[in-house]
Amino acid sequence: MATTEIAILDALKELLEKELKDFKWHLSNGGTQYSSIPRGTLESADRHDTVTIMVQQYRSSDAGKIAVRVLRKIDQNELADQLKIKLQEALEKGSRQCL
Repeated sequence: MATTEIAILDALKELLEKELKDFKWHLSNGGTQYSSIPRGTLESADRHDTVTIMVQQYRSSDAGKIAVRVLRKIDQNELADQLKIKLQEALEKGSRQCL
């Protein structure tokens, strides 16, 4: 299945511009239990850049969890559920490849 980064990107592609703006707002305003990303860093970031910034800030595994949490905060529960499933599949695939 997909890597964490691709799974997050696929989810962000489903968001309208206003929803993406809300998503980025939560990342920069403490909408997670992790450290916030500076607003200036996300201000002009497109979807690809947002994923890259999230992975740099939080590591790949935590970026997925944070994306799910923020999607729920912006009432994108179905999308959050889909992303959670994709992330689990990516994790399982990665575990099998290590064996």
